Amino acid sequence: MISSPQQPSRQLLPALPDLLHPCSRPAGEGAERLPVTSKRKSNHLPILYSFRRCPYAIRARLAITYAGIPVEIREVQFKYKPEGMLAISPKGTVPVLQLSDGKVIEESLDIMHWALAQNSPDNWLDAGKYSERLIQWIDGYFKY
Repeated sequence: MISSPQQPSRQLLPALPDLLHPCSRPAGEGAERLPVTSKRKSNHLPILYSFRRCPYAIRARLAITYAGIPVEIREVQFKYKPEGMLAISPKGTVPVLQLSDGKVIEESLDIMHWALAQNSPDNWLDAGKYSERLIQWIDGYFKY
């Protein structure tokens, strides 16, 4: 008898549509819901300078969205880096998160840790040393 492979856990799947910007959803799907992250400008929201295809910016946005933290996303075109981003992060790379109190976080892993420290519904930060070693391996050895 041939057994079918087990279905992956669907725990996180209900949250996945919220990761998509409304423009990337098929017409009519989720039209009444706004995503957790927003492109609307507000003086009270943290500002995330991002580039949609950068894997580091993607993981920062993923953690922020998972944590349910509203932010203003400013999409960066690398030809024309915004002066506001360069003023807070002269190296000119993404992601860069400027918090409401003015503090700046320039590394994606640090942004992830900050977001998950604010709210982590599944306690991802409590996964222990194994998860931290895995992240370090992916960020170091595997990447090169």
